[in-house]
Amino acid sequence: MNCAEFLNLLDAYLDGAASEQDARRLEEHAKECPECAMLLETCRAARLSGGDMQPPPEFSAAWRAGIRKEERMEEKRQKKKQWKNWVAVAAAVVFAAGGTLLTREPLRRAAEAGMETNTAADDMAMELGTFTAGGAMSNFAFEAPKAAARVIADEPMEAEAEETAAGQKIIRTASFTLKTTAFAETMEKLQNLTEEFGGRVESLSQNGDAAAGEMRTASLTLRIPAERLDDFLTGAEDVGRVSSMTEERQDVSENYYDLETRLQTQQAKMERLQALMAQAETVSELIELENAIAETQYNLDSYNGSLQNYDSRIEYSAVRVSVREIAVSESEEVSLGRRMLAGLQSSLEAGGRFLLDALVFLMAALPWIIVVGVVALVTVRVRKKKKEKRKEEK
Repeated sequence: MNCAEFLNLLDAYLDGAASEQDARRLEEHAKECPECAMLLETCRAARLSGGDMQPPPEFSAAWRAGIRKEERMEEKRQKKKQWKNWVAVAAAVVFAAGGTLLTREPLRRAAEAGMETNTAADDMAMELGTFTAGGAMSNFAFEAPKAAARVIADEPMEAEAEETAAGQKIIRTASFTLKTTAFAETMEKLQNLTEEFGGRVESLSQNGDAAAGEMRTASLTLRIPAERLDDFLTGAEDVGRVSSMTEERQDVSENYYDLETRLQTQQAKMERLQALMAQAETVSELIELENAIAETQYNLDSYNGSLQNYDSRIEYSAVRVSVREIAVSESEEVSLGRRMLAGLQSSLEAGGRFLLDALVFLMAALPWIIVVGVVALVTVRVRKKKKEKRKEEK
């Protein structure tokens, strides 16, 4: 109780109309405030004498000065209390925002790891399902090209698209970058275009999380029939905005025909060794011929494998494609109004994602917030009791 409240309750107290609680508070204040104690005694004496006894001027001035002092102290306490409230709000905001920014990625990775753990068995079953009963891989990305059908018998091949009248063997490779504002649609169009020209996707890797507001990127290695490569590169311009396109031609004719000659030599050698094997009479001759046949067979397999690799690279050109998602605001082909609208939409989506991440963080930190709150509550109550005890002792 302050002096102003004391003055308001004084008449009710002297008339016996004040409640027990108010009377007790008034008496406790009178014990602590000499000016109010003097006013109480003066008014009580006046009531007893039946007159209107006024306190001396020096008392009135001191009492009013005390009231003004208490009012100023009360204003300071209120300002201090408001300041503390604002500091508490600011601290809570900093805690939630800072905690969200620091933990959003670890918490998201932890959630994704949990999902991957739950689906590990399904993924394994899907991978095992790509094998046939005979152990052969049925996935299209691992199917051997037609050029791999070459055997030791040296069967005739179809005419290569890049083979000239002089019998040149050319390996063509190309690479380009696609920029797009519609990532999923562009990826689908690119794969459809690849199938349309008789090609296949050899490898594919993709990065970025659209749900988290990240721009996505993808790297693809495509195999396109060499005779249709030019048409494919032209068609790619309709898929997205093409940039940084390069094309290379490598003449491997010398190495290719050298391997063919070596292969033919080893085939002839194998025929001679097999003929000698049929005429061998001693064990030592058999062992020596078997070793020679094994070495020759190894050379045959090596040369044949190298030729198969060349045939595959000559018949199917490698095209490396980089697909990069860009914001609508970065696209030069979009109107200013649409770019501004896309920027606003992106900002709202980012704000929504941040609020969701903040909710996840608060749920993760809830046990510790409860512990800190309980400790703070206990501390405040202990301090309050100590303060009340010191007042009673006074």
